[in-house]
Amino acid sequence: NNELDGGPIIAQAIVPIYSEDTESALTERVHQAEHFLYPTVLQWRAQKQLVLTDEGVTLNGKPLPQQGRTFSCVDNASGRFTANTYD
Repeated sequence: NNELDGGPIIAQAIVPIYSEDTESALTERVHQAEHFLYPTVLQWRAQKQLVLTDEGVTLNGKPLPQQGRTFSCVDNASGRFTANTYD
């Protein structure tokens, strides 16, 4: 639509916040989540798995919930980012 960030939510990530986080540590974790989500959603669209209709958004023929596909983001001890799906 014509509103900035006004379209349907397709995917989002839950990024943990730790008491010892610095601004830069949290920023890096958010960037890792974004760098996972953006190409994932583009791949769904390119492979025609993601379809936007007047009724909403479908992924692999199934309607997405209003909050979209939600991933939890884990920043493990190695500093490596992983994502798990909530469905």
